Amino acid sequence: MEPLDTLIQRWLEWDQDPSTRGEIEKLLADKDDAGLEKRLRERIQFGTAGLRGRMQAGFSCMNSLTVIQASQGLAKFIKTTHKGTEQPSVVIGRDARHNSQKFAFLAANAFEAEGIHVWWYDGVNPTPFVPFAVLLKKADAGVMVTASHVSSASPMLEV
Repeated sequence: MEPLDTLIQRWLEWDQDPSTRGEIEKLLADKDDAGLEKRLRERIQFGTAGLRGRMQAGFSCMNSLTVIQASQGLAKFIKTTHKGTEQPSVVIGRDARHNSQKFAFLAANAFEAEGIHVWWYDGVNPTPFVPFAVLLKKADAGVMVTASHVSSASPMLEV
């Protein structure tokens, strides 16, 4: 098991969002080891349809860094499984909830950085539009940023 100090340093090195960096820095200043363990020890896990968690700092939560990392992982998977001569692609949609636009942009940037074309909806869209567009555009995957059936404090990244 990695020391907590290593997890803290890794988070502070990778996280570029001032608000979530500040949360971890405050827990560190308050010597809240239990809070740091809870947020940094475990990684957020894919559930039935994607990632779901409280919107706060840490590897176990929904935030800018975990959205980027999940998107990078999916991009690498797409690149290893993509069949065909066309550039791999993904469809991204979002709802109107807090941080949905930001998370969708971060996901899109992660895919584009891996050479994956992004089909993008202007504005908000209903969840079923994403799988429809995946079929229509023959995309390799679809990502919907939504809180779906859970509270807006626990957004999801559905794949």
